[in-house]
Amino acid sequence: MNKDLSKPIEERYIHGFATTIHGGRVILTANSSLLVRIHHAKTLFVDTTFKRTVGALKEWEVVMYDKEVERGV
Repeated sequence: MNKDLSKPIEERYIHGFATTIHGGRVILTANSSLLVRIHHAKTLFVDTTFKRTVGALKEWEVVMYDKEVERGV
């Protein structure tokens, strides 16, 4: 995680993380070219069903619609 955070922003997949009071971690991952568009998105859809990925690690997803590129990503 720290190795990825040391890369230039446009090459990163991990963009930040936080530790909860109970010792859990929240890791923000995203494609950099899409992340810069998030403030232009007309809508955001958040799937909070928390799918298990690896071990105790779970994920939730955000989907956005960006009118400028006229597609969902």
